[in-house]
Amino acid sequence: DIEGYPAAMSCFSIAWSATEAMTLPVSALDGPAGPALRAYLEDPESPKAFHNGLYDTFVLAWQPYGIHVRGWVEDTMLAQWELGCEFPKGLDYCASVHTWRPYWKQDRSATDYATLARYCARDATATWEIRQKQKLEGGSLRHYQFNIDLVGTEGTFRDNRLWSRTLLPGQKGWSTIHSIMPDSGDVD
Repeated sequence: DIEGYPAAMSCFSIAWSATEAMTLPVSALDGPAGPALRAYLEDPESPKAFHNGLYDTFVLAWQPYGIHVRGWVEDTMLAQWELGCEFPKGLDYCASVHTWRPYWKQDRSATDYATLARYCARDATATWEIRQKQKLEGGSLRHYQFNIDLVGTEGTFRDNRLWSRTLLPGQKGWSTIHSIMPDSGDVD
């Protein structure tokens, strides 16, 4: 979770459970831990979940941060859309439905860093907990995949698969072309 706007982020949190997270000031990206934090965020093998990840990843990619998040595999806002498209998608609403957490969003406009850091950590741990509950309820990103269909007289491409009796005589099923798919979180 991040707090702030493009070129004006104040802090960010990373949660590893529903009760544990670390919040760091944005200045940590320029400190001794900066290279390790950037490596983690840009590692496609380290899965990451967000709530409204499009915003967070946009802000992190914006200057001066220049962090291109990879390994983004879950988004609780999109999963909420799948579970109940007619209901609100905000983190506060999702927490009220999927957790027993008391309301904490009033601290978003805190002016002291300690309160803001706790608020950011609560957002991150709430996202982690919501994701665990959504998985049990069947919410996922599986319906939000990037579909590519190219149909021709000599064969057909569907996503990363090819069917062509002309190019692949004797073919009995789809052939997979090993590639990074646009919906994998590994594409810049």
